[in-house]
Amino acid sequence: MEFLLLFYMLFYHLLKWLLFDTDREKLTEIPNVQDDYLLGRVVISFIVFVALIVLIMIPSHELVYKWSIFIMYGIVLGYQTFMEWKYLKNSKEYVCSLGFLLVGLGSLFAWI
Repeated sequence: MEFLLLFYMLFYHLLKWLLFDTDREKLTEIPNVQDDYLLGRVVISFIVFVALIVLIMIPSHELVYKWSIFIMYGIVLGYQTFMEWKYLKNSKEYVCSLGFLLVGLGSLFAWI
């Protein structure tokens, strides 16, 4: 599973580099979006952190852990894709993120 995750990460960055190499605009470089984007990332990171602590403290079935990973992955990459779609529509970079989200969720679903 770890090898597959590493492959997805390398494939995602390689695809973005090949398709969108010219003057990529980042969400953190847009003045009005920077605060909203970073605040959203902090809130999502806090929620994931608390959920992981709760999952570690409460003994439960292995399937619960797998579904929680599936849900957390969907939330984190879903937020990234949404923000790219909303603020970087002209660059179409969100298509890469959306594809990576769907492939990753499909792989995690097959793993479950």
